[in-house]
Amino acid sequence: MNRLPRSPRRSRPGLEALEARLVLTGDPALFAALKNAGFHWVDYAPSYDSLTDPYNANPSDAKITADLTSLFQQGFRGLVTYTLQGTYANIPRIAKSVGFQYVLAGVYNVTDQAEIAAASSPGVLPYADGFVVGNEGIQDGRYTYDQLSAAVAQVQQATHKPTTTSEPGGQYYTGSTYSTQLLGLGDWLFPNTDYFIWGGQPTTPQTMWNNVSYFYQFAIGANKTSGPVVAKEAFYPSDGGPLASQQNQYDWYKIAYDAAQAGQFAFVWGEAFDQPWKTTPNAYEPHMGLNGLNNANGSANPKQVLSLLGVHSSIRFARPTAAVAEGRSIAITLIRTDGRASAASVQVVVGAAGTATADDYLPLPNNGLVTFAAGASRTTIRLTAVADHVFDPGETVVLQLQSPTHTTLDAAMQTTVRIRNIRPRPARVWAAHRLR
Repeated sequence: MNRLPRSPRRSRPGLEALEARLVLTGDPALFAALKNAGFHWVDYAPSYDSLTDPYNANPSDAKITADLTSLFQQGFRGLVTYTLQGTYANIPRIAKSVGFQYVLAGVYNVTDQAEIAAASSPGVLPYADGFVVGNEGIQDGRYTYDQLSAAVAQVQQATHKPTTTSEPGGQYYTGSTYSTQLLGLGDWLFPNTDYFIWGGQPTTPQTMWNNVSYFYQFAIGANKTSGPVVAKEAFYPSDGGPLASQQNQYDWYKIAYDAAQAGQFAFVWGEAFDQPWKTTPNAYEPHMGLNGLNNANGSANPKQVLSLLGVHSSIRFARPTAAVAEGRSIAITLIRTDGRASAASVQVVVGAAGTATADDYLPLPNNGLVTFAAGASRTTIRLTAVADHVFDPGETVVLQLQSPTHTTLDAAMQTTVRIRNIRPRPARVWAAHRLR
């Protein structure tokens, strides 16, 4: 439950009357990455060095770069932020320069026209792949539903990119005042499911999963958007009171990650770093990070939970494009970087973006499953193009990576193979000669 310090409310004359027309801004590639258990997302707010550090409203670019570099090295490729206020507006640009493939930028104060305008500004819009407008503000009483829905529509219309909001799961559940509206607000559902505290008491990892999974199944069935259901927050603390420990934090994320890999759950890891300034609503809040307070030299201080990611290993395609002639096959190379002590595997599938049909190529060997032996840094999979003896402009096959085991996926998760036509040769005509 990432909350910024409260600031005075600002009025927006006439904005409440803005018609909340939804812009159809679904992005299949973004939504696929949000649902891909092997493509790791993380909720990010800048790191801190000391338990007494106050909220940092304007972190330096150097600070942001150091944080994001650490997260990228830990295996994260998608980033979710909370605000565009102050220098936080620089995060999407810096994230893309570090190597993050996707960034979902948060707009925290839905009644602040300056922050809303920042979403479509030249310093943000080219680097953000979507927007999260508001965070738990209805529950906290920071804004009304009408103000929220107007801001969501305004960001959609200004950016033409996927936009959503986040409220605690209970706000979406049947019987809540705005459940019907929230279940259809935006381009996908992005609820917060921080259910460590339940009924006023801390819970075990398994009990938290029982509650989270129950709500998640409800949300899938009740979802009225065109996009997926993804838990934006599902934090478990490592300290702060009973049941909070690094082992229990690890166990919680192990349950969630296993469910995600089985296709039963989609979530954002987080939050990235402990936030010592969060002293409410309880003593657990400062300890929700995957990384603790920074080391004395300023470097990240990863907790036990990050060992789940195989953080020093990632797989990618060696090249973004390739070509093969009809009737021939080509070896597509995959590369694994770092962390090669154990075996790893990944699934190669044919994506929907290509122009070739199933009869233009043979099925992938071993149903597309590619295995790296322990110590191996590269391997190949062969794609065979079928000769159809019909001359056409040529087709493309888009190969994608998914379902990694004992590794993560790098940004280069896709390669496009062009099938070259072989122009039919004209039949030879032999002249008949009479013997004289």
